[in-house]
Amino acid sequence: MVASFDVSKPFLSLTKYRAGGLREVIFLSVPIMLVLFSGSIIGILERIFLAKYSLDAMEGAVSALYLCRLFQLPCVSIALFTQVFVATYVGAKQFEKIGGCIWQMIWFSFLSLCITLPASLVVGPLFFEGTVIEQTGSQYFYVLAAVNCLYPLSAVLSSFYLGRGQAKLVVIATVVTHLLNAVLDILLIFGVENLIPPLGVLGAAIATAISQGFFCLVLFALFLRKSHRELYGVGNYAFNLQELWNYVKVGLPRALGRIMMLGIGAAAIHLITSKGGDYLIVLSIGASVVIFLSFIGEGLHQAMLTLVSHLIGANQMYLKWKLLRSGFLFLLILGVLLSIPLIFFPDFILNFFFKEPLSEPLRQTLHATCYWVWFHTLGFISQSIFAGFLFAMKDTLFYLIVGFFSWLTSFLPLYCSINFWYWSPDKMWVVMGGEGAIFSLIYCLRLRYVRKREFILQPKGEAALQ
Repeated sequence: MVASFDVSKPFLSLTKYRAGGLREVIFLSVPIMLVLFSGSIIGILERIFLAKYSLDAMEGAVSALYLCRLFQLPCVSIALFTQVFVATYVGAKQFEKIGGCIWQMIWFSFLSLCITLPASLVVGPLFFEGTVIEQTGSQYFYVLAAVNCLYPLSAVLSSFYLGRGQAKLVVIATVVTHLLNAVLDILLIFGVENLIPPLGVLGAAIATAISQGFFCLVLFALFLRKSHRELYGVGNYAFNLQELWNYVKVGLPRALGRIMMLGIGAAAIHLITSKGGDYLIVLSIGASVVIFLSFIGEGLHQAMLTLVSHLIGANQMYLKWKLLRSGFLFLLILGVLLSIPLIFFPDFILNFFFKEPLSEPLRQTLHATCYWVWFHTLGFISQSIFAGFLFAMKDTLFYLIVGFFSWLTSFLPLYCSINFWYWSPDKMWVVMGGEGAIFSLIYCLRLRYVRKREFILQPKGEAALQ
């Protein structure tokens, strides 16, 4: 059943700009991107530091990071639905429900460690044993596995602000946290003479864990302010299993879908790692750039998630299709900007990773890698926009169904290209980028079906406004 839309009803806007327009998308997504960008900067700096320390350390950390994400992102996927509920409550002006929602998801974050930690101890040896990065990768992975709960916790606490369209405080806290991470990286990776021994990849993992804990502590302290207790019901901290399940179950299909996709991705990374040589170098460089640029897709995804959820709460859903057009106009702008370093000046990027001149064949391969990483990034951003709409409308079961076929779009083509077709190493990013394009098309068709269904069921006057 599709609810009727009150198109004349005024509602509490999240931004000062016209709802559904390009300026609203930019106004909300750019601060979120800045939050994530600071994390991407620290991530790329950490890999550069590790590359200066030793190439083995960087390769171990990059491969381990993919396995870490197998446990981090499903939990974060559930936690991010807090943002959907907060934005919906704001749109419906039910502010008193926000505090209780945040608290239940805080409890979820801590409880998630009861599942992720034992699973990490089982999967870790299977992933690293017998590989060239067994020692360095294991060190990085197990430290972050021990503090995995901090990642959904940071998403929950950030959602309290981002779901209300207030990103400034999160931006400041994030920047300070990542500056701390950068300082700790330098001190712990390279050590301090007569004070701290050089810890290499282990130091990088410890620095990340400390900074992530600091970020959560700052946002939690600010969350408990007196003004928040009075307006948002922040004092409603009692654990309630039924309420917790009501919030978690909405995001559970999305989390299961992420687990399947990330598990297949981890298998693909293990396949590439076992090949070694140029494959491992191309993976390390390409993945470092991809992870660095992920702040763009994630930021636009969260902005869309928040804006659509707010429109749903305010019963103004007819504006969401205008919002979708604005999102893809922003994607076009971003694609042009990203082409400058990745397509026209790839050496600018490569010079950050290598101290010695590269052989001409490897340099050409890495140039091609940068081109395909650009393609991969645009596919990821497009997919993120569509996913933001589906998740805001709580269409997570469809995401789970699509996830079942991820092995057909990523692992199988990658396995064939390496073992049967003998493609050059850079071509593995063609496969990964193609997956994003395929999923974008599938999500687009799903939204076209939803729009057609709404157009048929909603009143004619409101249909005309679309």
